[in-house]
Amino acid sequence: MKTIENYLYTTEVLEKYNSLNQDDEYFYFYKHFWLNDKKEIFQIFKNFEFHYKSPLDFNDPFDCHFSIDFNLDGFTKERFIKFIQSKATEQELNSFNNNWNEHEERCFLQVQNACNTSKYLEDFRNLWGVVCFNNNPLNLLMWSHYTDSHKGFSIEFKFPKSKTFMPLPITYTDTYPIISADWDEAEFKDPPKSQAEIINKGLLTKSSDWSYEKEFRLISHRPGNIIFDPDLFSSVIIGVGMSNPDKILLQQSLDEMNSKHELKVEAYQAELAAKTYKLSVPDHPRLDK
Repeated sequence: MKTIENYLYTTEVLEKYNSLNQDDEYFYFYKHFWLNDKKEIFQIFKNFEFHYKSPLDFNDPFDCHFSIDFNLDGFTKERFIKFIQSKATEQELNSFNNNWNEHEERCFLQVQNACNTSKYLEDFRNLWGVVCFNNNPLNLLMWSHYTDSHKGFSIEFKFPKSKTFMPLPITYTDTYPIISADWDEAEFKDPPKSQAEIINKGLLTKSSDWSYEKEFRLISHRPGNIIFDPDLFSSVIIGVGMSNPDKILLQQSLDEMNSKHELKVEAYQAELAAKTYKLSVPDHPRLDK
């Protein structure tokens, strides 16, 4: 029997990993960080937690937005009674059954109103947590938008190729993805396949305007902080605008982590390229090109 991973990590999806920075053992993903006044983000080198964010808190109101096509063609007395029997009283069920002509139009309107896309979308977004990574670590817009104009930093994470657990690629499009469902479909006929469709269309599809990010995502069934393996750390890229005091705090955080956990995570300084509108990272094993 196929699992949800079989439906998520398809051949088509796996081909998108070919564009990633990689070696024989790892795929490399990047995440940019903004420094606030309290420098709380440095705790990531101590607590090893990813913050899985609710889509309701994203900066793009279109993110995790999709269209739902509820099929109302099969609206019948029998299906309606079966659908509400656990919620209705015996007297109500008898009334629906014996006087259907009187109730049919009102019940249909109630079902139609219940299939409210905006309400469903809000509930859907509340259920999930998302961590965003990218495959465009030196993009100027990424640094401007997500690191407070290059004052922050980016972390390079390495995910073992030997494991199926890794960020999933975003699909970019100009139209909302469509999820089709029967109005009374309480349970999925093929749970892994149906859940994978919801994740792909609801959480892994964005507007083409964001395609420059080359985004990948980890998905959780709830928002919040979840601990990760510190071995996922690969390197740190320091923004060209980071202050010297912040560089010292960053290096201290890395030194403490490396010493305590026997790691060798190094920090590299990003620089403005000499003749082009680009960033360079001298001596970085993958970004010094």
